[in-house]
Amino acid sequence: MKLWLLSIIVFLAGCAGGGSVRVDPVPDSLPEVGTGIAKTQAHVESAERLTKQAVPHANVTGQALLGGVSAEHGKAIESLAEAEAALAASELERGKLEEQAQDLAEEVENRNREIAKVKGGWGYRLQQFVARLFWLLVALTVGHFVLGAVAPFVAGPAGAFLAKAGVLLNPFAWFQSARDNFFFRKKAPKDCPE
Repeated sequence: MKLWLLSIIVFLAGCAGGGSVRVDPVPDSLPEVGTGIAKTQAHVESAERLTKQAVPHANVTGQALLGGVSAEHGKAIESLAEAEAALAASELERGKLEEQAQDLAEEVENRNREIAKVKGGWGYRLQQFVARLFWLLVALTVGHFVLGAVAPFVAGPAGAFLAKAGVLLNPFAWFQSARDNFFFRKKAPKDCPE
């Protein structure tokens, strides 16, 4: 940015032809603006106004050079306008993304509340109890069959222990055993010792 100011000073000094040049004071044209793009655009526009004021005081070569400076200022202003438009579009997009993120966070919060409500209900707890009971019965039944299959191959008291443990692991045998004990105790002769 300092280069354009230096070039204007050089042009003004070079175009004067050695004599004194009266330059009208230029009012401060830099308003207080928020973004760096707007500030830069204000500087370039101010430099363009200074360049146009210098044109009548320059010779033909100086006027041609000032015309080139003016053209570059125009390109810079166009480029800054495009950058400002792109910045505005990105700000708009960021706003939309923030809204979407907020909506998504609310949706997640609503789903979490629904999940907590479902998990707090008696139906879910009953379902969990039934599922655990089912897998417990499956594990006990598999243990029964495994110990029943291994017990005949183990000799001595260890084989008898494995066979008895296999019977105790069978949950269906528990019911059968209780029923048989009840039935045989009921049908046992009265004079037989238990």
